[in-house]
Amino acid sequence: MNGIHDMGGMHGFGPIVREENEPVFHHDWEGRVFAIRIAMPVPIPGGSRNNIEQMDPAAYLTTSYYEKWLHARIKGLIDAGVLTEAELEARIALYRDHPETLVPHRENAENVRRVRAQLTRPRVPTS
Repeated sequence: MNGIHDMGGMHGFGPIVREENEPVFHHDWEGRVFAIRIAMPVPIPGGSRNNIEQMDPAAYLTTSYYEKWLHARIKGLIDAGVLTEAELEARIALYRDHPETLVPHRENAENVRRVRAQLTRPRVPTS
């Protein structure tokens, strides 16, 4: 292996500094990315991990954990044909040019129940 994602254990990057009492999410948007990953079980061609491993090395090194997840989900939605790059760019432009624009909100009781059940179900460790 020789991708940027294969850096684990390499020398010269210094110690990993752990934050005392580190919160699960440092920013609200990180929790939203986690929710998107759980609530949108759209099959990603090649898988999320593959999309992260295919990131530009400079982007990989300068993005956070949840930014990588968001990248993988967006690329997967585009690759699966659920979203086009033009649609994504148009929405980005809308919020950049009009930051006061409300984000569409649609609550489906069955989806809320399903996601809550998935988030709280016991997980069996895999080896």
